[in-house]
Amino acid sequence: GENIEWFDQGDLLEVSALDSEKRLAVYRNISDLQLVGLTAAIEATECEGDRLGCGAYVTGAVVVVQHGGTKTLLGPGDVLERPNFRVRVGRAERVLAGREACDAGYQTPSASADLLIAHE
Repeated sequence: GENIEWFDQGDLLEVSALDSEKRLAVYRNISDLQLVGLTAAIEATECEGDRLGCGAYVTGAVVVVQHGGTKTLLGPGDVLERPNFRVRVGRAERVLAGREACDAGYQTPSASADLLIAHE
């Protein structure tokens, strides 16, 4: 029964406990992220991928998380746990070739990921 507040800013959904420092942030479609003491960027990992039904070509990627001078590579499903936060990677991909017929995010070359960050 904690009291919470939440806000939604498009590609960021954040839920915070009112009576503690606990916070959960869900980031969608980020290409890089800079928070106090934590940065994340997308890095390509492979050239082999999949051609989507709309014609775009997508490959895998990893999220490079830097915290306290340490760099950690996280793929989809991976978790980085530290005493005051936890990062989990959802989707991480690179669009090598986009097509106008595709949904937003798959129309032009790009790299993006979905992250969940829990602050304790």
